[in-house]
Amino acid sequence: MLNIGRALRNERLAQNKTQREWIKDVPISVSRYSEIENNTIKNGKKADIDSEKLILLLESNNVDVKEFFSNLQYKSTSIEKLSLEISQAFNNGNYKKASEVKRKIFASSNAPLSLKYRAILIVSELKDHMASLDRKTIDEISSYLYKSSDWVKNKEALILFGNSMPRMNSNILKRRMKQIINEYSAINKFPDRVQRRISTICINYIFNAIFIYKIDAYVQESLDLIKKLPANDVYGLKKLVGQYYLDYLKSDQKHMTELKELLRRCGYNSLASRLDFDIAK
Repeated sequence: MLNIGRALRNERLAQNKTQREWIKDVPISVSRYSEIENNTIKNGKKADIDSEKLILLLESNNVDVKEFFSNLQYKSTSIEKLSLEISQAFNNGNYKKASEVKRKIFASSNAPLSLKYRAILIVSELKDHMASLDRKTIDEISSYLYKSSDWVKNKEALILFGNSMPRMNSNILKRRMKQIINEYSAINKFPDRVQRRISTICINYIFNAIFIYKIDAYVQESLDLIKKLPANDVYGLKKLVGQYYLDYLKSDQKHMTELKELLRRCGYNSLASRLDFDIAK
Protein backbone atom coordinates (compact mmCIF):
# COMPACT_ATOMS: atom_id res chain seq x y z
CA MET A 1 0.00 0.00 0.00
CA LEU A 2 1.28 3.47 -0.92
CA ASN A 3 1.39 6.34 1.53
CA ILE A 4 -0.30 9.56 0.47
CA GLY A 5 2.91 11.59 0.29
CA ARG A 6 4.58 9.17 -2.08
CA ALA A 7 1.41 8.81 -4.16
CA LEU A 8 1.17 12.59 -4.53
CA ARG A 9 4.81 12.77 -5.55
CA ASN A 10 4.22 10.12 -8.24
CA GLU A 11 1.24 12.03 -9.64
CA ARG A 12 3.21 15.29 -9.68
CA LEU A 13 6.23 13.77 -11.42
CA ALA A 14 3.95 12.06 -13.94
CA GLN A 15 2.77 15.55 -14.92
CA ASN A 16 6.33 16.91 -14.92
CA LYS A 17 5.49 19.68 -12.45
CA THR A 18 7.47 21.40 -9.74
CA GLN A 19 6.03 21.41 -6.24
CA ARG A 20 5.20 25.11 -6.60
CA GLU A 21 3.30 24.51 -9.84
CA TRP A 22 1.52 21.51 -8.33
CA ILE A 23 0.11 23.37 -5.30
CA LYS A 24 -0.54 26.79 -6.87
CA ASP A 25 -4.32 26.49 -6.39
CA VAL A 26 -4.15 25.14 -2.83
CA PRO A 27 -3.58 27.19 0.35
CA ILE A 28 -0.40 25.45 1.47
CA SER A 29 3.26 26.47 1.45
CA VAL A 30 5.90 24.75 -0.66
CA SER A 31 7.91 23.86 2.43
CA ARG A 32 4.89 22.30 4.12
CA TYR A 33 3.96 20.36 1.00
CA SER A 34 7.53 19.13 0.61
CA GLU A 35 7.32 17.69 4.11
CA ILE A 36 4.13 15.85 3.13
CA GLU A 37 5.68 14.31 0.04
CA ASN A 38 8.78 13.25 1.97
CA ASN A 39 6.79 11.97 4.97
CA THR A 40 8.83 14.21 7.24
CA ILE A 41 8.45 13.50 10.95
CA LYS A 42 8.68 16.39 13.42
CA ASN A 43 8.24 16.04 17.16
CA GLY A 44 7.12 12.47 16.64
CA LYS A 45 4.35 13.45 14.23
CA LYS A 46 4.38 12.74 10.49
CA ALA A 47 3.52 15.60 8.14
CA ASP A 48 0.04 15.11 6.71
CA ILE A 49 -2.58 16.90 4.61
CA ASP A 50 -6.23 17.25 5.56
CA SER A 51 -8.84 15.63 3.32
CA GLU A 52 -10.32 18.91 2.03
CA LYS A 53 -6.96 20.21 0.82
CA LEU A 54 -6.04 16.81 -0.59
CA ILE A 55 -9.17 16.63 -2.74
CA LEU A 56 -8.70 20.24 -3.85
CA LEU A 57 -5.09 19.44 -4.78
CA LEU A 58 -6.12 16.40 -6.83
CA GLU A 59 -9.00 18.14 -8.58
CA SER A 60 -6.98 21.26 -9.37
CA ASN A 61 -4.47 19.03 -11.16
CA ASN A 62 -7.15 16.97 -12.93
CA VAL A 63 -6.30 13.79 -11.02
CA ASP A 64 -9.17 11.32 -10.76
CA VAL A 65 -9.96 11.28 -7.02
CA LYS A 66 -11.53 7.81 -6.99
CA GLU A 67 -8.67 6.30 -8.95
CA PHE A 68 -6.12 8.01 -6.72
CA PHE A 69 -7.53 6.48 -3.55
CA SER A 70 -8.05 3.14 -5.27
CA ASN A 71 -4.40 3.11 -6.27
CA LEU A 72 -3.43 3.68 -2.66
CA GLN A 73 -5.03 0.37 -1.83
CA TYR A 74 -3.88 -2.01 -4.54
CA LYS A 75 -0.58 -0.85 -6.02
CA SER A 76 2.39 -2.83 -4.81
CA THR A 77 5.79 -1.23 -4.35
CA SER A 78 7.09 -2.84 -7.54
CA ILE A 79 4.14 -1.60 -9.61
CA GLU A 80 4.50 1.86 -8.08
CA LYS A 81 8.15 1.88 -9.11
CA LEU A 82 7.36 0.82 -12.68
CA SER A 83 4.64 3.46 -12.95
CA LEU A 84 7.05 6.13 -11.82
CA GLU A 85 9.80 4.89 -14.15
CA ILE A 86 7.58 4.90 -17.25
CA SER A 87 6.41 8.44 -16.43
CA GLN A 88 9.95 9.67 -15.93
CA ALA A 89 11.07 8.05 -19.19
CA PHE A 90 8.25 9.85 -20.97
CA ASN A 91 9.06 13.20 -19.38
CA ASN A 92 12.74 12.74 -20.33
CA GLY A 93 11.92 11.65 -23.88
CA ASN A 94 13.87 8.43 -23.29
CA TYR A 95 12.46 5.88 -25.75
CA LYS A 96 14.97 3.14 -24.85
CA LYS A 97 14.22 3.39 -21.13
CA ALA A 98 10.47 3.50 -21.74
CA SER A 99 10.70 0.34 -23.85
CA GLU A 100 12.59 -1.45 -21.09
CA VAL A 101 10.04 -0.45 -18.46
CA LYS A 102 7.18 -1.45 -20.75
CA ARG A 103 8.61 -4.98 -20.99
CA LYS A 104 8.80 -5.17 -17.19
CA ILE A 105 5.22 -3.95 -16.86
CA PHE A 106 3.91 -6.62 -19.24
CA ALA A 107 5.97 -9.27 -17.45
CA SER A 108 4.34 -8.37 -14.12
CA SER A 109 1.20 -10.27 -13.17
CA ASN A 110 0.20 -7.42 -10.83
CA ALA A 111 0.28 -4.61 -13.40
CA PRO A 112 -3.20 -3.12 -13.91
CA LEU A 113 -4.59 -2.77 -17.42
CA SER A 114 -4.46 1.02 -17.19
CA LEU A 115 -0.68 0.91 -16.62
CA LYS A 116 -0.17 -1.49 -19.54
CA TYR A 117 -2.11 0.77 -21.88
CA ARG A 118 -0.21 3.80 -20.61
CA ALA A 119 3.07 2.02 -21.34
CA ILE A 120 1.93 1.23 -24.89
CA LEU A 121 0.94 4.85 -25.51
CA ILE A 122 4.12 6.28 -24.02
CA VAL A 123 6.47 4.00 -25.95
CA SER A 124 4.54 4.57 -29.19
CA GLU A 125 4.49 8.32 -28.66
CA LEU A 126 8.25 8.43 -28.04
CA LYS A 127 8.95 6.17 -31.01
CA ASP A 128 7.08 8.00 -33.79
CA HIS A 129 4.18 9.98 -32.29
CA MET A 130 2.01 6.84 -32.59
CA ALA A 131 2.34 6.65 -36.37
CA SER A 132 3.16 2.92 -36.22
CA LEU A 133 0.53 2.03 -33.60
CA ASP A 134 -1.68 -0.55 -35.32
CA ARG A 135 -5.42 -0.09 -35.76
CA LYS A 136 -6.37 -3.04 -33.56
CA THR A 137 -4.38 -1.67 -30.63
CA ILE A 138 -5.76 1.82 -31.14
CA ASP A 139 -9.32 0.49 -31.14
CA GLU A 140 -8.65 -1.64 -28.05
CA ILE A 141 -7.18 1.24 -26.06
CA SER A 142 -9.82 3.63 -27.38
CA SER A 143 -12.60 1.38 -26.12
CA TYR A 144 -10.97 1.36 -22.70
CA LEU A 145 -10.11 5.06 -22.48
CA TYR A 146 -13.28 6.45 -24.06
CA LYS A 147 -15.72 4.23 -22.18
CA SER A 148 -16.97 7.13 -20.06
CA SER A 149 -17.61 10.82 -20.68
CA ASP A 150 -14.73 11.62 -18.29
CA TRP A 151 -12.20 10.65 -20.95
CA VAL A 152 -11.88 14.36 -21.78
CA LYS A 153 -10.09 14.79 -18.43
CA ASN A 154 -7.78 11.80 -18.92
CA LYS A 155 -4.24 12.63 -20.05
CA GLU A 156 -3.66 9.34 -21.89
CA ALA A 157 -7.02 9.55 -23.65
CA LEU A 158 -6.27 13.09 -24.81
CA ILE A 159 -2.83 12.06 -26.07
CA LEU A 160 -4.33 9.17 -28.02
CA PHE A 161 -7.07 11.38 -29.45
CA GLY A 162 -4.64 14.08 -30.54
CA ASN A 163 -2.25 11.68 -32.24
CA SER A 164 -4.71 9.28 -33.85
CA MET A 165 -6.85 11.91 -35.60
CA PRO A 166 -5.61 11.10 -39.14
CA ARG A 167 -6.70 7.45 -38.73
CA MET A 168 -10.04 8.08 -37.06
CA ASN A 169 -13.53 7.73 -38.49
CA SER A 170 -14.73 11.27 -39.27
CA ASN A 171 -17.99 10.86 -37.35
CA ILE A 172 -16.13 9.63 -34.27
CA LEU A 173 -13.63 12.46 -34.66
CA LYS A 174 -16.39 15.07 -34.73
CA ARG A 175 -18.23 13.52 -31.79
CA ARG A 176 -15.15 13.47 -29.59
CA MET A 177 -14.08 16.96 -30.60
CA LYS A 178 -17.53 18.21 -29.64
CA GLN A 179 -17.00 16.74 -26.16
CA ILE A 180 -13.67 18.52 -25.83
CA ILE A 181 -15.11 21.85 -27.00
CA ASN A 182 -17.94 21.55 -24.48
CA GLU A 183 -15.63 20.58 -21.61
CA TYR A 184 -13.01 23.27 -22.23
CA SER A 185 -15.08 26.13 -23.66
CA ALA A 186 -13.84 28.31 -20.78
CA ILE A 187 -10.25 27.23 -21.38
CA ASN A 188 -8.67 30.25 -19.68
CA LYS A 189 -10.04 28.99 -16.36
CA PHE A 190 -7.96 25.81 -16.51
CA PRO A 191 -4.32 25.35 -15.39
CA ASP A 192 -1.58 26.18 -17.91
CA ARG A 193 -0.70 22.56 -18.62
CA VAL A 194 -4.33 21.82 -19.52
CA GLN A 195 -4.51 24.90 -21.74
CA ARG A 196 -1.37 23.77 -23.56
CA ARG A 197 -2.67 20.25 -24.11
CA ILE A 198 -6.13 21.27 -25.28
CA SER A 199 -4.92 24.08 -27.52
CA THR A 200 -2.51 21.63 -29.19
CA ILE A 201 -5.43 19.29 -29.81
CA CYS A 202 -7.40 22.18 -31.31
CA ILE A 203 -4.57 23.09 -33.70
CA ASN A 204 -4.24 19.42 -34.74
CA TYR A 205 -7.98 19.13 -35.20
CA ILE A 206 -8.23 22.25 -37.35
CA PHE A 207 -5.48 20.94 -39.64
CA ASN A 208 -7.04 17.48 -39.94
CA ALA A 209 -10.56 18.83 -40.38
CA ILE A 210 -9.55 21.23 -43.16
CA PHE A 211 -6.90 19.29 -45.06
CA ILE A 212 -7.52 15.60 -44.31
CA TYR A 213 -11.26 15.18 -43.78
CA LYS A 214 -12.46 18.29 -45.66
CA ILE A 215 -15.05 19.08 -42.97
CA ASP A 216 -15.93 22.29 -41.17
CA ALA A 217 -17.57 20.87 -38.05
CA TYR A 218 -16.09 22.43 -34.87
CA VAL A 219 -13.36 24.23 -36.80
CA GLN A 220 -14.69 27.67 -35.86
CA GLU A 221 -15.28 26.55 -32.28
CA SER A 222 -11.67 25.36 -32.09
CA LEU A 223 -10.45 28.68 -33.46
CA ASP A 224 -12.61 30.54 -30.93
CA LEU A 225 -11.09 28.47 -28.13
CA ILE A 226 -7.56 29.35 -29.28
CA LYS A 227 -8.52 33.02 -29.31
CA LYS A 228 -9.32 32.75 -25.60
CA LEU A 229 -5.75 31.74 -24.74
CA PRO A 230 -3.61 34.34 -22.95
CA ALA A 231 -1.64 36.57 -25.31
CA ASN A 232 1.79 35.67 -23.96
CA ASP A 233 4.99 33.94 -25.05
CA VAL A 234 3.62 30.52 -24.06
CA TYR A 235 0.69 30.58 -26.47
CA GLY A 236 1.91 33.14 -28.99
CA LEU A 237 2.74 30.68 -31.78
CA LYS A 238 -0.53 28.80 -31.38
CA LYS A 239 -2.49 32.03 -31.60
CA LEU A 240 -0.55 32.99 -34.73
CA VAL A 241 -1.20 29.60 -36.35
CA GLY A 242 -4.86 29.88 -35.37
CA GLN A 243 -5.03 33.28 -37.03
CA TYR A 244 -3.34 31.85 -40.12
CA TYR A 245 -6.00 29.13 -40.47
CA LEU A 246 -8.70 31.75 -39.90
CA ASP A 247 -7.22 33.83 -42.74
CA TYR A 248 -7.11 30.69 -44.89
CA LEU A 249 -10.82 30.06 -44.32
CA LYS A 250 -11.47 33.67 -45.35
CA SER A 251 -9.20 33.28 -48.41
CA ASP A 252 -7.21 36.23 -47.10
CA GLN A 253 -4.02 35.55 -49.05
CA LYS A 254 -2.49 38.92 -48.15
CA HIS A 255 -2.51 38.32 -44.39
CA MET A 256 -1.50 34.68 -44.82
CA THR A 257 1.61 35.76 -46.73
CA GLU A 258 2.41 38.51 -44.22
CA LEU A 259 2.15 36.10 -41.30
CA LYS A 260 4.42 33.51 -42.93
CA GLU A 261 6.98 36.18 -43.74
CA LEU A 262 6.87 37.40 -40.14
CA LEU A 263 7.46 33.86 -38.87
CA ARG A 264 10.48 33.46 -41.14
CA ARG A 265 11.90 36.83 -40.08
CA CYS A 266 11.63 35.68 -36.46
CA GLY A 267 13.45 32.42 -37.20
CA TYR A 268 10.46 30.06 -37.39
CA ASN A 269 11.37 28.79 -40.85
CA SER A 270 10.20 25.22 -40.30
CA LEU A 271 6.80 26.38 -39.05
CA ALA A 272 6.38 28.73 -42.00
CA SER A 273 7.35 25.93 -44.39
CA ARG A 274 4.86 23.62 -42.69
CA LEU A 275 2.10 26.15 -43.27
CA ASP A 276 3.09 26.27 -46.93
CA PHE A 277 2.87 22.48 -47.01
CA ASP A 278 -0.56 22.53 -45.36
CA ILE A 279 -1.95 24.89 -47.96
CA ALA A 280 -0.40 22.89 -50.79
CA LYS A 281 -2.51 19.95 -49.72
